[in-house]
Amino acid sequence: MAQTFITAENLGFPFHYLRELAMVISSDGNHVRSAGLKLVLVLGGKCLHRFDGGRKHLLEKGDVLVVTSPVSQFYELPPRENSARLHALVILFDSRYFLEGSWQSEHREAIQYITSHFSQNAHLKNIMDAALFEMVAQIRHEAELALPGFRWRITSLCASGIVHLARQGTEHSAREMPQLSSNRRGVFLVSCAKEYLLRHLTNGVSLSDVAAHLQVSNGHLAHTFKRVAGQSLFTYFRQLRLEQAKLQLLNSEKNITEIAAACGFSSTTLFCRNFKQYTGHTPMGYRDELGANIEK
Repeated sequence: MAQTFITAENLGFPFHYLRELAMVISSDGNHVRSAGLKLVLVLGGKCLHRFDGGRKHLLEKGDVLVVTSPVSQFYELPPRENSARLHALVILFDSRYFLEGSWQSEHREAIQYITSHFSQNAHLKNIMDAALFEMVAQIRHEAELALPGFRWRITSLCASGIVHLARQGTEHSAREMPQLSSNRRGVFLVSCAKEYLLRHLTNGVSLSDVAAHLQVSNGHLAHTFKRVAGQSLFTYFRQLRLEQAKLQLLNSEKNITEIAAACGFSSTTLFCRNFKQYTGHTPMGYRDELGANIEK
């Protein structure tokens, strides 16, 4: 059984719809038959997964499944566990654009790009970085508010996400700063800073810690981050922690104190106050409204 948290349908080229859902893994396993190209971004939980005829992999937070058509998938309980569920964002492409005739359309270049990078079933291990988690947070925000133009905005976010995912194999490390223009160098520096913050959610991170890791001065990092990201480094870090808390509220049975600690808040009171300011809900209210009690 599965429960959908958010959905956005009738998206623009090249997408059909997306859904954020939690799937309960039954004792007999779950069999899913895919009808089109899709990406499954794992946001929480874990289970075993295999494509028809393939070997099993442990699927967990940070992984991405590339699923082509047609193919059968099997989700199973992890070893020595009696229950499991998987929290994921599923992005389904519109199959009409990938028919043979579409190669002559105005979308030809984009279609070639997608099919060249996502041409076969794949389990991409721990590939989701700060940029992709940030994309998911923005998509959720757009879907929840449903303001005019939200489908267009979600389509744009998904398109940026698949380009970012396709480029993952050519990313530079944080200490190998490429020779770029000042503007692009600033964007790269901020991207590396976000990666560092994502890896240190539970730590007491200071501006000096991030600057030392990136081998720049405190002032340069603070100024560049504010210019590029439009907010201070620690405003972003607080939002990142709160977005991770939202995921844990939906895909775990941890209590509020455990989630506060796991997301780097020094006290439950501080966490609850920040969460209410950020979402308009208390943590338990958010969990109840989004339906944490998934059907079994």
